[in-house]
Amino acid sequence: MHKTDVRRWTNADNFHSSWIYRNQHMFDFVKSSITIDDEMSFCEYGCGSLSPFSSIARKQNHICYRADFKQWDDDCALIDLNDKYFIPIKADIAVMSGVLEYINNIDNLFRKLSLSHSYILFSYNYFNCNNNAIDILIDRVQRQGWRNHYSLEKLFNFLKEFGYVVSLAEYKNQVIILLKFC
Repeated sequence: MHKTDVRRWTNADNFHSSWIYRNQHMFDFVKSSITIDDEMSFCEYGCGSLSPFSSIARKQNHICYRADFKQWDDDCALIDLNDKYFIPIKADIAVMSGVLEYINNIDNLFRKLSLSHSYILFSYNYFNCNNNAIDILIDRVQRQGWRNHYSLEKLFNFLKEFGYVVSLAEYKNQVIILLKFC
């Protein structure tokens, strides 16, 4: 299995401020999908140097934990989601924005997350098989470092193992899903 790209994910320059828009969309989406009270907690995995989801949620007085491959500050837990011994942080909702594409074993990750979270809110850039699919796949693997390439159908079949989709939305070329773990 490939290891996490240390050089890329420990460099703050590789995190784009534009990602705040996807995270704002995700925050609004979860609030419209289920009742979020002040006691509900979030854990933003793969938060990066900007912690976009946590920044948004904390402004509305929600409890947020942050975890990443690099400990950006004292409040950020150090984790590697590709480590088979990864231990999740206890919170009501796990949040992964632009993260799952870089995970070697999503099955293992979801099994672990389901023990510590009631829900997972995530974005996923699913794979469409079209005329230039091979070129896109090569780019995703070689240049972007993606590890998995589920089609939308395969993604939904995979999710059935872990719970049920509460709600879904599209954002640019991605799907945003709120899954209730069972």
